[in-house]
Amino acid sequence: MIQTKKVGCFGKREFNRQELVLCKAGALALYYNTYIYKEPCMDSYNTRMRWLTEILHGHWTCCVNMFMIDAATFQSLCFQLKNQYGLKASRRICVFKKVGMFLYTIALGASNRKVQERFQHSKETISRYFNEVLKSVCSPATDLIQPADPEFVSTPREILNNPRYMPHFKIMKLLVFTVDALN
Repeated sequence: MIQTKKVGCFGKREFNRQELVLCKAGALALYYNTYIYKEPCMDSYNTRMRWLTEILHGHWTCCVNMFMIDAATFQSLCFQLKNQYGLKASRRICVFKKVGMFLYTIALGASNRKVQERFQHSKETISRYFNEVLKSVCSPATDLIQPADPEFVSTPREILNNPRYMPHFKIMKLLVFTVDALN
């Protein structure tokens, strides 16, 4: 039975001690469950490196389905990015796993959340390593993509014969000759 006593004209109440203790205990329990106790959400058994190893050493179609490349090409890409283009393993994540997260995202169009669940890492970690591998993957572009005529001395016939494109190239040639004359 709740004992209340009116105090003043605004209806303030005095509560008994037991009610006050229960109310405080409920508030503490709510605070603890909301802010202190964190139930782990990244607790899957077949994820991280175990899943990646299973895919790479399993049937070749599994690797092609997950990463759009076969296991030998995957490993070759990892070694090339590591040895020639500076992709480094971090304290907790090896190069294979970084490249695996990147290719999983690209090949399947997976969102950051799906990659988080598959590889059991935070969104910040996934994003950081995705950007790191992306920079490393873009590095070979300067080695692999080079124009046949680096000086751009000759103009292809398709451009010369097309009135839509040729005026732009005439201006470019004029600028090149002007700059050469000034030097």
